[in-house]
Amino acid sequence: MGNKEDPLYDDAIMRLMSAAYEAADKELGSDDKALQVTMAVAVIRAINEGERDLERLTALAIASVRGDGVEDEKSDGKSSQRPGWVNLSGLLG
Repeated sequence: MGNKEDPLYDDAIMRLMSAAYEAADKELGSDDKALQVTMAVAVIRAINEGERDLERLTALAIASVRGDGVEDEKSDGKSSQRPGWVNLSGLLG
């Protein structure tokens, strides 16, 4: 884990994650905490995998609660389907 001198995510990444989550949350308009956690986890997971595009992060957050996959273009030019749903049942009690 990071600390104040060496944060896990810098300010720019934190702003990007927040913007993606807020855009997805606004589009879905849900007060369901489980869905909100699922979207947040999807954004964090995508950031950890190297995604830095706001639109893609937002789409991944939305797909995580709708059960959609999001087309993902690999570096070899082939596309694959990212799973959309994140199972958090063990975390939410």
